[in-house]
Amino acid sequence: MIIFKPFIWWYTEGVIRLRDYIFNEIRFTAKRIGFFILLKNIYKPLYGLHTKWDVLISIIVRIGHFIFISIIMTGYTILLLLLLVTYLGFPLFTIYNIFIQIF
Repeated sequence: MIIFKPFIWWYTEGVIRLRDYIFNEIRFTAKRIGFFILLKNIYKPLYGLHTKWDVLISIIVRIGHFIFISIIMTGYTILLLLLLVTYLGFPLFTIYNIFIQIF
């Protein structure tokens, strides 16, 4: 039972803690970079200029900014999910290598 107890914790409580960490990290990162504020203000002109061309330029700049931030957030999310997959596979990899060394 002592051998299996760490593995039980690893795949229950450990995974829950890592999942909560990943969700919080994604949410706080989106908040830090102003992702939702950018979406809310995407059609408002920059610097308060309301001519037709200023509004058009503002929309183009904000859409470009939105695309850039979306790429960054997607990459960061993929890295965090890779962390989760690595966390899940580490005990199996360790057991496999111990088995290979013994036999």
